[in-house]
Amino acid sequence: MPVLAQTILYQLVPRKSIGVAMSMYGLGVVVAPAVGPVLGGWLVQDISWRLIFYINVPVGVVVSLGIMMLLPKFPRGQAGRFDVPGFVFVAGGLTCLLIAFSEGSTWQWTSYATLLLIAAGFLCLAIFVVIDLNVAEPILDLRLFGNGVFALSAVLQSLLQIGLFTGAFYTPLFLQQGQQLDAFSAGLVLLPSAVVTTLMMPFSGRLYDRFGPRWPGAIGSLLVAIGTYLLHIITPQMGRDVIIVANCIRNAGVGMALIPVQTGSMSRLSLDRIKQASPMNNLVGRLSSAMALPLLTAFLTQQQAQQYLHASALLPSTSPGFPDLQSIAAGGQRAILGLYAVVQDQVFGSGLDDLFLLTAGMSAIGALLALLLPGRSAKPAGGEGHVAMIE
Repeated sequence: MPVLAQTILYQLVPRKSIGVAMSMYGLGVVVAPAVGPVLGGWLVQDISWRLIFYINVPVGVVVSLGIMMLLPKFPRGQAGRFDVPGFVFVAGGLTCLLIAFSEGSTWQWTSYATLLLIAAGFLCLAIFVVIDLNVAEPILDLRLFGNGVFALSAVLQSLLQIGLFTGAFYTPLFLQQGQQLDAFSAGLVLLPSAVVTTLMMPFSGRLYDRFGPRWPGAIGSLLVAIGTYLLHIITPQMGRDVIIVANCIRNAGVGMALIPVQTGSMSRLSLDRIKQASPMNNLVGRLSSAMALPLLTAFLTQQQAQQYLHASALLPSTSPGFPDLQSIAAGGQRAILGLYAVVQDQVFGSGLDDLFLLTAGMSAIGALLALLLPGRSAKPAGGEGHVAMIE
């Protein structure tokens, strides 16, 4: 659906106004992960967790009716041949890698299952590349990466998606585990940042139409880096106002940069090439977040384990030379167990500090790379890009 939506937008909207149109499209892409914790927390806490699935049914029905009633018809083009071998190997390779990265921390990264899936995934993708470069109509056109602007934009999209989903995933996790908030209250802490993103998206489209992708991408990525850096001192005692401000800065940066960068990657492509660039853009965005989260979680787990090992050495123990908990009075037992709980919370916060610092560094690199993007886009090779509809 995102692929079709982008392709349709480029056929409906003149290129000179595509920035505003893509920013409106991007509201759903960026705002949904920000609003989700609030709505999801309310549904899970006060109604039923099953409703997070059922709620999609009426939404899907309404959207389907709206498409049939409001969307204009387009002239039919020449349908290409479906690249079955390419589809099989790219789907197989990505599936193997996603499973390996998702389950690696559970199965152990050096286990046979994990290593076998990673090897199989890269082998399938290598075969896919060979197939892709030798067929006339590939399912995913890797030749697009021969365009420097498209390749650079793909890297920046990945960094922005990682920055977006790192905050959307780990901040509520910290609020619930580190500060003992319920799901709905944690979602409310993130609500102001969702509002900031909503307000920034139309503004970012106008910035793109006026300046091109370079400055919105660079300034937005820098804001993501600054906001994420502010979170790297996160502790269970941190005030929620600091968390709110940091996330508002982060989300303002994502809202400013993501759509201009994505739009800029297709700004100098003809309409035929855009039909291939749209699925590639979506694939890059989804893969970067899907694969980054498990890897970042593994990094977080490793940091926590190392820091807890050092911290626990300084705590009372039931090992030889220390009193057994059974021989300590009830009050003393509670004090010792409470001390361990405090240390666990501190270690959890320290692990997140390292993770946010790593992500901030990645976003800062993205800000520098964005300076290599072009300024205001020139007229694309394919003309204005919109086509006549069939009444």
